[in-house]
Amino acid sequence: MTPERIGKYEVKRLLGEGATGSVYLAADPFGQRDVALKVMKKLPADPEAARRQLRFFQNEAALAGKLRHPHIVSILDAGVEDAVHYLVMELVDGQPLARYCERDALLDPARIVGLAYKASKALEFANSVGVVHRDI
Repeated sequence: MTPERIGKYEVKRLLGEGATGSVYLAADPFGQRDVALKVMKKLPADPEAARRQLRFFQNEAALAGKLRHPHIVSILDAGVEDAVHYLVMELVDGQPLARYCERDALLDPARIVGLAYKASKALEFANSVGVVHRDI
């Protein structure tokens, strides 16, 4: 079920789900813009697993000041409301790359190289400030 509001943000719709949470399209009433709102899944019952998941979330929120790069999504805000932990990120408009993995929809090789280069530069920058992407 999609929540109506989290913190000051009005939730519009679900954008996607991952291993650690759900990402919603939301409206920022003060910034007067749409944002991506990542909501952490409910903490596990196991105290050690819950502590680890919360630490990952807090680390991700703390990266806001470190990761300023044209090919890395900026974290704009973070908060906890009614035991719901959330991150607010800039919204990147576009289509998921998964749609281009079909045989009849493959991208031009030059475009693939360009995307891979930008992703590599972003990962290199993150690594230079001590951040290791856990999903790569």
